[in-house]
Amino acid sequence: PIRDSAGAIKGAVVSFRDISHRRESEQHLENLRRLARMASRLGRIGAWEVSLPEGRTFWSDEVRALHEVASDFVPTVDNGLTFYTLETREHLRTHFLRCVTEGVP
Repeated sequence: PIRDSAGAIKGAVVSFRDISHRRESEQHLENLRRLARMASRLGRIGAWEVSLPEGRTFWSDEVRALHEVASDFVPTVDNGLTFYTLETREHLRTHFLRCVTEGVP
């Protein structure tokens, strides 16, 4: 507030900002996320990610559904590989380690 010498309020400084574009962008992004989740579920396509160097692993809802695990299951690279046959597991481990150490996709 703007006050006079006696302390009485005589005015105010007000600022407004049009956030319509931002709200539209946020809504558009949420719509894209919803469509991606729908496509993932319908196509039974999941996604996973490992954050390096921590090794923190993220599984999408569809990967959890494909592996029939609870939503509170905590994935790791090692326990994630146990969902595959031994032959496939070793192949995946080898290529994952090459990706981590050499940057080979």
